[in-house]
Amino acid sequence: MSFRRLLPLPLLFSVLLTSPDTEGRSLVQLSGAVPPPASLTLDQGRSGWKYLRGVDLYVVDEEGEEELRRLEEERFVGQREFEQEIQLEALLPGEIPNDPMLPSQGWVLEEAAGDAGIGILEAWAIVTGRPEVTVALIDTGIDISHPDLKENIWTNPGEIEGNGRDDDGNGYIDDIHGYNFRGRNPDVRDENSHGSHLAGIIGAAGNNGIGVAGLNWSVRLMPLKFTDPDGAGTSVWAVEAINY
Repeated sequence: MSFRRLLPLPLLFSVLLTSPDTEGRSLVQLSGAVPPPASLTLDQGRSGWKYLRGVDLYVVDEEGEEELRRLEEERFVGQREFEQEIQLEALLPGEIPNDPMLPSQGWVLEEAAGDAGIGILEAWAIVTGRPEVTVALIDTGIDISHPDLKENIWTNPGEIEGNGRDDDGNGYIDDIHGYNFRGRNPDVRDENSHGSHLAGIIGAAGNNGIGVAGLNWSVRLMPLKFTDPDGAGTSVWAVEAINY
């Protein structure tokens, strides 16, 4: 079976993909042409198989490999992609609000930005963001205590903090402000700064006399962490974050 891309990875960061790890997990899409056997259900408890309902894919680990090979032979599998390592590449930093570091944001001040200007001052005259909009940031996490970000961090309304339960029944325990898919825990703190840097561009509070101003002064930032401190993760963790 040929190795093909199942779906695009998030576009909020640039990535380097290494060779597929054939000994690890796989992302699997069933064939639409051949109905799957009745035994293959969407049961989350199925040994070696995990269904990601939002993206209609299965994550299959080594325990489910034998059954996966059988299904491939019987042509029940449409596409399969082996889990790949992902390495984030650092991005270069690139009425007027009173944020003291605004002059360093080249895309804000048109006279300094030149062709890089995006007309943000004119946009801010119309709207500066809306708190009902949530942006999921699939990256290295976010510094949720940062003074320019903390007011805009998303909070899960269906979860009770610290009780060790999956209150909203989404399969993740205590995911108050998002989730850490590499660590399999709710710790979304940024150990790299890459995610926090992008979070600042997207949604740092503006006109508050602190730091910078984001494109949106008011927005909900959802930290979905899938890397280690060096910015290394895998395609499976990234897709699980998209599914979340």
